[in-house]
Amino acid sequence: MRTFALMLLLLLDTSGRRSPQRIVVELGRGIRLEFVRVRAGTFAMGDAGSAREVRIPRDFWMQTTEVTQEQWTALGFANRSEFAGERHPVHNVSWDDAQEFIAKLPVRARQAALPAEAEWEYACRAGSKGRWCCGDAESKLDDYAWYGQRGGEGTHPVAQKKPNAWGLHDMHGNVLEWVHDRSEEAGHRVMRGGGWFGAADGAASARRHHYEQSYRGRINGFRVILRAR
Repeated sequence: MRTFALMLLLLLDTSGRRSPQRIVVELGRGIRLEFVRVRAGTFAMGDAGSAREVRIPRDFWMQTTEVTQEQWTALGFANRSEFAGERHPVHNVSWDDAQEFIAKLPVRARQAALPAEAEWEYACRAGSKGRWCCGDAESKLDDYAWYGQRGGEGTHPVAQKKPNAWGLHDMHGNVLEWVHDRSEEAGHRVMRGGGWFGAADGAASARRHHYEQSYRGRINGFRVILRAR
């Protein structure tokens, strides 16, 4: 029988209370999901000129990478990914597939979910007001993202590029990521983050994409967040 474990790294916050800064969810056989704490705050969401102030009212914990193929199969799901590799992000997964994975995670003390669109962009920016987490210079994006011609012909193992300022890898490029929100088009859900196949503009922090909720493609994956219950 597979044994699951949830581990918390507890550090003192500014008020002196013990609070988890990182969370590790063990899936067995050395496979784990790692989460980093994202503190509540306010940011300008959207493109410059049309941005609006959005408040994130509560801390949450975001997975440091996209869900990988080894993590996906560790919970008993069939791997339909076109670009095979245990440390590559799982893809060819629909929004509904992502929900099934989340429902099986052993995190009873916390609520697992896809991030809300605002949570995703807030975490992606990590305090940056530029087009990407690294600012406005596309030349710097190469250090953080697989995209366009630099992305090659498929996905790449996660966490090969630099993380953003809050410790999150591949928020730009590699695969598009499902978020919780519905798009303006009926039956569609929003995706964020760009991909290995797209231009730098498509990987901008504020860029929105959308696909049918049931869509499975070589371009789409996801990552998980945890919230306090």
